[in-house]
Amino acid sequence: IVECDTVSFNAAMTAAAQANDLAQVLSLLDEMRKRDLSPTSRTFNIAIAASAKTADWKNALLLFRQMEELSIERDTITYASAINACAAGGEIEKAMTLFHYMGVAGVARNSVTFGVAMSGCIRNGDWEQALELFDQMEEEGVERDIVCFNTAISACEKGREGQRALSLFDEMQQLGLRPTSVTYGSVIAACEKSAQWQKAVELLSSMRRNGVKPNTIAYSSAISACGAAGQWQQALALFDAMEGYGIERNTYTFNAAIQACERGGEWREATKLFERMKQCDVPHDTITYNALIRACEKGGEYQLAYDFMKQMQID
Repeated sequence: IVECDTVSFNAAMTAAAQANDLAQVLSLLDEMRKRDLSPTSRTFNIAIAASAKTADWKNALLLFRQMEELSIERDTITYASAINACAAGGEIEKAMTLFHYMGVAGVARNSVTFGVAMSGCIRNGDWEQALELFDQMEEEGVERDIVCFNTAISACEKGREGQRALSLFDEMQQLGLRPTSVTYGSVIAACEKSAQWQKAVELLSSMRRNGVKPNTIAYSSAISACGAAGQWQQALALFDAMEGYGIERNTYTFNAAIQACERGGEWREATKLFERMKQCDVPHDTITYNALIRACEKGGEYQLAYDFMKQMQID
C-alpha cells in the first residue's frame, strides 16, 4: 500500500483548486490533519488562494490565522492570496490592513501583492488610493510590471484622469513594456471619460500598427468618446469598421453608437441602428430606449418617441 504524503495532498488540493472546488480543497486539508500529516506553507497557500477564487474572505482569514497558530511561515504568496480574498469579498479595509501588516511582519511586497491591493481599491471605488499604491511601488523599489500599469491606467479611467492615463501609457513603453489589448482598452476608455475623442481614435489606429488586435471594448469606448464630443459620423465609421474586421458588436457598442446619433440630432440613423441591433439579436436595454426616445424628441418625432416608450414598457 502506497501512503499519501504532504506532497501528494498538495497536488490533489491544487487540482481541486483549479476545478474551483473549494469544498474538496478544505476536505483534503482536514484529511491531512486526520492522518497526522503536517501541512506546509504551500498547503495553506493553495487553500487560501482557492478561497479567494470564491471570494470567501472569512475562510481565507481563518486559514491565515491558523498558519500563525501552527507557526507556519506566511510568505508573499500567502498575503497576496489573503488580500485578494478580502478584496474580492468587498472587505477592502481588511485587505489593506493585511497589505500594511506585511511591512511590519517583514514580508516582501512584490508586484503581485501591489497589483492585488490596487485592484481591490478600484473594486471598492477608491481609484486615488490605487494610484497612491502604484506610486509607492517606485518608492519601495518594486518593479512595476504590465499588470500593475494596466491596473493603474484602469484607475485613471475610473477617476476620469485621461492625461495621467496617457502619461502612464507612454511611461510603460519607455520601460520596454509592450501594451496589450487590455492596456489599450483602458487608456481609450480613459480618453472617453475625459473627452479626448481624437486621442481615442488615434490609439485605436495605433493598435493594429503595433500588432495588437483591437477588441470590442476598445472600439466601443472610442465610439462613445466620439459620440460624447458630437462626432456622430466618426462614431458610425468606427461602428461600421468593426463589422469589416469581424469584431463583435455588443449591447454597449450599439448603445454607444445610438447615443452618438442622439447627441448629433440624427434620429433616423439612431432608429436604423436599433433595427440592425434587433437583426443581429443583440439585447437592448433601458439605455437603448432612452437614447432612441431622446433622439426622436430632438427630431420632433414625438409619435415615434411615444411608440418607443410603449415598446420599452412591454419589453
